[in-house]
Amino acid sequence: MQNITTNWDLITGPPSGTAVESNTVPEDDVNETLDPVVEAEEMEGVAGVGRHLLKESEYGKIRAIIHREYKSKIYLTVESLLPLVEAEVCVKVSKSTMNRMLRRMGFRYRDRSTKHLFGHPTLKVRRIRYIRAVRQFRQKNALIAFLDETWLNENYQFRKSWIELDKEKSTGTAEILCKDCRQSHPSGSGKRLVIFDVVKDRGFVPGCGLIWETSKHTRDYHGNFNYQNYEKFMKEVVVPRLKEFARLHGYDTVVIVLDNASYLSRLMPQFRRPKRVKKEIQQWLADHRIEFGARELVAELWQKVTDFLKNHVGDRYYMDDYLKTEEGIETVRLPPYHCDFNPIEKFWARRKGYVAKQNTTRKLPDLIKLWEESANIFKPEDFPKLFAHCIKLEDDYWDIDTKEDRIEAVGDEQADEDVAEEGGDLEPLDQDLDDDNDLACFRFNVFTVSRLITKFVPRP
Repeated sequence: MQNITTNWDLITGPPSGTAVESNTVPEDDVNETLDPVVEAEEMEGVAGVGRHLLKESEYGKIRAIIHREYKSKIYLTVESLLPLVEAEVCVKVSKSTMNRMLRRMGFRYRDRSTKHLFGHPTLKVRRIRYIRAVRQFRQKNALIAFLDETWLNENYQFRKSWIELDKEKSTGTAEILCKDCRQSHPSGSGKRLVIFDVVKDRGFVPGCGLIWETSKHTRDYHGNFNYQNYEKFMKEVVVPRLKEFARLHGYDTVVIVLDNASYLSRLMPQFRRPKRVKKEIQQWLADHRIEFGARELVAELWQKVTDFLKNHVGDRYYMDDYLKTEEGIETVRLPPYHCDFNPIEKFWARRKGYVAKQNTTRKLPDLIKLWEESANIFKPEDFPKLFAHCIKLEDDYWDIDTKEDRIEAVGDEQADEDVAEEGGDLEPLDQDLDDDNDLACFRFNVFTVSRLITKFVPRP
């Protein structure tokens, strides 16, 4: 068994709680399970918390539902989407929450064209850049590592099961259980564990896992992280062990795929926005050597700030800047709201499903033991299969996002073929035809010109 736990006390003390050990070395005996139900009570009030309307793992599922309905040519509204989300994602939210969530994901209620339904152009650009970058790294001898965090509650269980009803006491509206089938389910969630790990296409990376018990109770587990401890853990544990793993297995470089969580996205001082005050904006622009006029209004100055930051999306985060200084390390950022591109989400679902089935004692030490056991439910061939699923998603999005370009390319090829049939010259003209020497370089095809004149000039 591989010890993969880092004691937070050796780094800077746990962000909240005490670290414990966990085993994430994959072995045989697969036991596929389903995601446990996410209760509606856990989702209440999340819409106004932080940057997330819902938990990050739900966005990809909801987007997949919308795309499926769109491909089926079904008219989609918030009212028709709510029962689908409740049935398939097991999340019940109000109409207003669903509306805000869709807008946050980049959707707009417009005419049913692809450019509106499949997200905002900014999301499309981020998605294309990610897919292009990760495809290039896959063609090289690179170790591509996906990292993520998840959570487990002490009372984590499936709520539904096969039960027997008391036929004598049950009526059409009231169902009474038999005495032998009655089980009490705790109303609260209990203590919480936060889990971190790193996965590659052949399994979890040994030595990069971490589990600790939290003492800060927030509805979203992201509130149990802070950038100080996270960055320290990355520097002192994750990066050195990934580099050592790559060296032992003959990889040329390590590619770390990061999401857009707040504790991973700390801005460097030079990329923080100024206050929306004219003097401060002007000083900010001067510090960044950006030209501006003395009579420009606040709106014009602010637009220059926005344009500058948009052109430095990949350079403004501290973690990205640090990893670039490490030899043999590259970074890629997942596009926003696209956790479905991260294969580790699939592994989280299976492992948490295993825990939900086996969690009968509802004790924290037993919960930790079950999580360690869940690493052994995967067969070696399961990892490439789940990675292939994410690659297929990337290909599907790529086909959708590049559809306009492929249609235009087909049109250009057809136009070139039409010209070629007429005997035209398809070579590009790189020179200006201003003098006699330039004209001498251009070869006229007299036969082609005569054919074109005959074709397009009507005879008297």
